[in-house]
Amino acid sequence: MTISYGPKLNLMVDGEQGEQHYEPLMQLLRAIDALVQCTAISKDIADPPGTPSDGDVYILPDIGLSGDWVGHPNEVTRWSSKESVWEFYTPRVGWIAYIDDLAAHFTYGGGVWNTLVASGPPSIAGFDVAQGSCAIDVTDARIVNAEEDTFFTSAVARAAPKSSGKRYFELQSTDFTSLTQKMLYGVSSFFVFDNYNQAAHNTGSYFYDTAVVADDGQFKANGSEVDPALSLTLASPIGFCVDLDTANIWISQFGTALFGDPAAGTGGASYGSTGIDMYPFVTFFEGYKSATIALSDSEFANAPPSGFVAWNS
Repeated sequence: MTISYGPKLNLMVDGEQGEQHYEPLMQLLRAIDALVQCTAISKDIADPPGTPSDGDVYILPDIGLSGDWVGHPNEVTRWSSKESVWEFYTPRVGWIAYIDDLAAHFTYGGGVWNTLVASGPPSIAGFDVAQGSCAIDVTDARIVNAEEDTFFTSAVARAAPKSSGKRYFELQSTDFTSLTQKMLYGVSSFFVFDNYNQAAHNTGSYFYDTAVVADDGQFKANGSEVDPALSLTLASPIGFCVDLDTANIWISQFGTALFGDPAAGTGGASYGSTGIDMYPFVTFFEGYKSATIALSDSEFANAPPSGFVAWNS
């Protein structure tokens, strides 16, 4: 038998004419029924129901599973009355499902199911230019470096400051060049502010009461480099989880912290002082670059961690 199975669901995608592939074909049809426009009864039930109906779909929690669901955390499962079994599907990054008992959409990424936040175009209203020359384009929700190809210059734009609470915002590079100088993102008091040029000063060396992330994943907090470098996907928003009351920060992507646990308040990087105004900012080296910022719930690609609110809240 020469049935071929696909790389995503490990279900039949091809077979020789005349072959006996009834069962694999039925499995494929049941998977289509479960996963296309996926809706699940719940994502928080850990015990299989005693009398499921054919086609019932659940997304399984990551702990506490019992019975036939043991060993399948975060998977999508569908009950087949024909086979009298629960069939399981391992989710891939980007899957979306509607959860009936929560009346909300969830998306899979970073090993967990996260609330899918309805996002609109990011707004950069309230940004100003702290140094150099930036074009603030509210229509396209972009901050653009206007100092193209000038050496020893850095254009910096910043948002309105906050001094207390646990706050979250997202920044994303939307255009960058092959120059060795980087685009930087972060949060800063701007108490100490100096030229960003990497060749001359090493990225962000003179920034205190600051946390700064570079395009290549280099991360500095309060003037010191934090190891190891972060593994970033530049095409996706970078989340900044800032606890202004303890002066700690966590960096996240796809709804998952890249170090520590912001919801628990553990493993964060200290950026300096508490009780001072801190500004979300983006800065550019030589060459044309642009970035977008999200400061409100409706603009986020991922929900803030538990206990954190949007920067503009």
